[in-house]
Amino acid sequence: MSSASIRIDALYKDFTTHGSGSTWRALENVNLRVAPGEFVTILGPSGCGKSTLLNALSGLDADYQGRVAIERNGVLDEKARVAYLFQEPRLLQWLTVRRNVEFALDAVGFPKSEWADRADKWINLVGLKGFADFYPLQLSGGMQQRAAIARAFAIEPEVLLMDEPFSALDELTARRMRQELLSLWEADRRTVLFVTHNSLEAVYLSDRILIMKKGPGSHVCDEVVLAHLQRPRIYEDPAQVESQKDVLQRLIRHVS
Repeated sequence: MSSASIRIDALYKDFTTHGSGSTWRALENVNLRVAPGEFVTILGPSGCGKSTLLNALSGLDADYQGRVAIERNGVLDEKARVAYLFQEPRLLQWLTVRRNVEFALDAVGFPKSEWADRADKWINLVGLKGFADFYPLQLSGGMQQRAAIARAFAIEPEVLLMDEPFSALDELTARRMRQELLSLWEADRRTVLFVTHNSLEAVYLSDRILIMKKGPGSHVCDEVVLAHLQRPRIYEDPAQVESQKDVLQRLIRHVS
């Protein structure tokens, strides 16, 4: 289990409108915690600041007020290894699947002598055995996302940030990808903060769901704990279906 946790305190984020100079408050007083090894999902409609929050947490955006941190035992850990999965696979098109994974291993400092074994391990685990030497454009969208997941897990992240990684896939492929993601996560329990606008996906994956209200001034407005749902999850489980209905009604109530 990962020993890293996520902490966000009083996060504010404003955007300045080009030309007029007016500001739009995207996030207002966002506070959240993700415990080590916990799978937490942020659920909300498009435009509620979910991706903005992940960008601040990942370091892609430093222009905000408040505190965002990856911690270990309550202390800031600037060296914690963080992987970020986007809506698109964002693979390097001129590199094969294997070289995409090895590129990430090189970036975080794994010895070159370990690259081949690590790349093969994770490429095989995500179901791409036999495709390691294919280029991204030779693969389907679902296969490209599998390669992106292999790249993310291969660096052994302590924290995994995921921004609607299955939203562009058809539902059958997305279901398989969610199952595979949970299989990988349950093996070593990385700390995960997942973003989605899909209530079914949120309930299927999560230990807890944080619902965000759309801006201006988006913030976490509700929390759903799913400790009553056993793992592995089953889509047709009556308890899960009821939880999904509850979560969807809460989402509708908060965004209407």
